[in-house]
Amino acid sequence: MKSQNHRLRQKLQRIASEVREYDMLQARLAHTHGIPHRGLPQELLDAFSHDPSSVTGGTREQSGWRAVEDIHARVLQQRQVYQVYPVAEKDVVSVSDSLLDRPISSLMDTLSELGQEREALTHKELEVASALAKVKSLHTQVKNEYNNALSHTSVVYPEARSNCQLLRHVLITF
Repeated sequence: MKSQNHRLRQKLQRIASEVREYDMLQARLAHTHGIPHRGLPQELLDAFSHDPSSVTGGTREQSGWRAVEDIHARVLQQRQVYQVYPVAEKDVVSVSDSLLDRPISSLMDTLSELGQEREALTHKELEVASALAKVKSLHTQVKNEYNNALSHTSVVYPEARSNCQLLRHVLITF
């Protein structure tokens, strides 16, 4: 029985340590993001860590039913702390904003802006594709006319052929 009590006390100590660590982590996170935070009351943290049925110096001085009454009073006091905390928390106005609301809302705004930009770019893409098709058509037409004119001219003026080759070389290097 003594070893079982010891294991239970150790378990209570671990639970109290985890609750304290959770409360400190929550407070740091809230402080980092500028969110108001009210930590767990010290009485509640103490209630987690203390075994009310453990024999203390005051209980050792008492004997019989008085020691049992003392332990029972501490158990009731611990239960009262556990019961008062949730009731007290209902009266506290909770922060309506979630820590994640702002990043999610800003992400949604960014996605909306990107959607609008995408629509504008799609419209521009259609305009450019239409202009490119016209330019390709015009380029083909001009190239055919140029080749026809060159073939007729090079027969009559042979130096025009060398001038064209020189012109092409100059245009390629630039």
